[in-house]
Amino acid sequence: MDLKLVPWRSKEEFLFLMSCFYNEGQEEIPDPSALFRGIEIVQSWSTRGRIPHSVEATAQLVLSLLNGDPSQKLSLSLSISRFVSGLLDPIQQSQYAVPMAILAKSIDLPTSFVEIRHAITHEELPSLPVLRQTAYRALAWLYDHYWIRAANANSGIVDDTMEVNETHKADIQKRVRELLKKWRSWRKVNVSVNVNQLTSEHYYVREFNDICSEIVSISSSRLPYILASFVSDEQDLSFALETTNLEIVVSCFLEKKFLVPSKAASSNHFPKAINLWLPLLQTIASKHSLFLPALQARLFSEINDASLSYQESTLFMNESNEDIKERNSAYMYLTKWYIYLTKAAYKSEPWANSVSITQTELASILELCIQRSDPFTRAVVDELSPLDKELEEKYAALCQYRGDVKTVGFLGEENIITETTVDQMQEDLAQLTSRLNSIVEPEESKSSNLQTFRNRIWYKPKVELAPIGHFILE
Repeated sequence: MDLKLVPWRSKEEFLFLMSCFYNEGQEEIPDPSALFRGIEIVQSWSTRGRIPHSVEATAQLVLSLLNGDPSQKLSLSLSISRFVSGLLDPIQQSQYAVPMAILAKSIDLPTSFVEIRHAITHEELPSLPVLRQTAYRALAWLYDHYWIRAANANSGIVDDTMEVNETHKADIQKRVRELLKKWRSWRKVNVSVNVNQLTSEHYYVREFNDICSEIVSISSSRLPYILASFVSDEQDLSFALETTNLEIVVSCFLEKKFLVPSKAASSNHFPKAINLWLPLLQTIASKHSLFLPALQARLFSEINDASLSYQESTLFMNESNEDIKERNSAYMYLTKWYIYLTKAAYKSEPWANSVSITQTELASILELCIQRSDPFTRAVVDELSPLDKELEEKYAALCQYRGDVKTVGFLGEENIITETTVDQMQEDLAQLTSRLNSIVEPEESKSSNLQTFRNRIWYKPKVELAPIGHFILE
């Protein structure tokens, strides 16, 4: 299958851009706001990779037509010249130069465009009305010979590509899970081995190195087909997540039975998880510079999801206590891992040097977490704020106003609030109604201006009260 890298993620994105430049049937020119939106989209796509010439030429011609200052003549001349050259130069494959007029006929391009380009390049620039009319004709030609054909093209290639990606993802997940299970079994047998000082050539040492090397190799391997989001810097984290298997590998680490226990467990058991998995994380990080940053970013994303999920369960309580406890226990483990990695990075520990956490970044993390009300962000604030005394003092007052609510706990670590039933609420309302009805005004105070209510008195004014700012006339 012959695949081509394009800067749009789906055919829908392509059709939206087309609607910015052309109304259906080219009955009229779109609004200027839509035209400028299309130009912005093309400019953003240019940061992802190479854009088809017809798309780029359309944006340049539209921008030149929208340009109303004195430089419009030069802008139109340059856009028209690029439009013609970009179409004809790639098909100039003969050993001897073929006249552009002949090349133009081969792609059904009117020779008038070639003549206008020749005048722009070698003679005096045509008049502004001629250039504008030529630009309009060029846009019409692009619509008929590129945009409408691409819009009506069979989208089966997109479906095939998505199927290839999903199949590839499933295969990678299966292999990474096998490797992680293999590591877990190996580590439980060799729990006392210091992997940072392994020098022996015994089979168990080779097994450890083979596991790490294969995970690193899988993480660095490219996806079979990149549908979108292409950038030029291969050392960029976003590039690695979008074009390699790194994101798939990191997601496998966060599954249950790996960094998260298979069943709900107290966070007091977290040191055992560190002893089990940290050697593998350290070794992979030493061989893949983007592994820890990707893991750190994914963990913080999970904490954000945990915070939102916790608030929903607190408000609606539509799940059983056991289900909530199981989920919250997993989220708390991921939070503990995030805190552990962040501490190591902020303290500049050698194995975590690929993750850089500045004071400003730490402040941003704390500010975001202080605004939430759940045990996960509370743990982040409590554990990370002491890393910097200045930030700890700065946010000490704000931490007192956090509205943390005690609901479903983590295996006995927090209080559990019993659910109030409808019958209990109705009983409480009945008791309150009875108490209110039992309040009567004493007989001796009915004719006076003093009224008594449970040993408290207040003065009954002679006039009706009015809003502040109004005069009361007696």
